[in-house]
Amino acid sequence: MIVTPIKTNLIKKDDNLFGVISKNIKNLPERSVLAIAAKIVSICQGRLIEKKKAKNLEKNELIKREADYYIDPAKSKYGVMCTKISFSF
Repeated sequence: MIVTPIKTNLIKKDDNLFGVISKNIKNLPERSVLAIAAKIVSICQGRLIEKKKAKNLEKNELIKREADYYIDPAKSKYGVMCTKISFSF
């Protein structure tokens, strides 16, 4: 497997994700897989929280609230929270 990062401009709240993809990826070979970080999708969807509000929320509690399913970091072999989130466009 070959992983190739794609450099883009700074992604901002409410940017059009499909516009960002089409602007930065001109050719995607057949059988390729395009992986997009959940953080980028969230930014494009405008799903952000202000730092002031975030101080009152624990990071993991916010993740639990947003995820469809999650594995608690204490139960993860590597101590990280794994999530499954459904996105719709």
